[in-house]
Amino acid sequence: MLLLTGTILYAPRCSCGRCVVMPTTRECLCCQEVSQVTAKAGNKCITRHKDFFGAILNPVVLQIAYGMRAMELHDGELLRQRTAHK
Repeated sequence: MLLLTGTILYAPRCSCGRCVVMPTTRECLCCQEVSQVTAKAGNKCITRHKDFFGAILNPVVLQIAYGMRAMELHDGELLRQRTAHK
């Protein structure tokens, strides 16, 4: 649920204090709700972690991750097609 306070929208589930409102509720997820993130960043926002910008926002890393995800989706679709035709 998003609330309007003054002119700023915020997500009440945000624990890190740095979340922004996203278009869908699925995207509105605070990093503090993800145990793997809190294991790395503790109670600080993951964007404050020393490796965040180099590992997450690096354009080359993003292109590789996108390509890998596209291959996974493509391979999964091929597997479903092959299974359906058996």
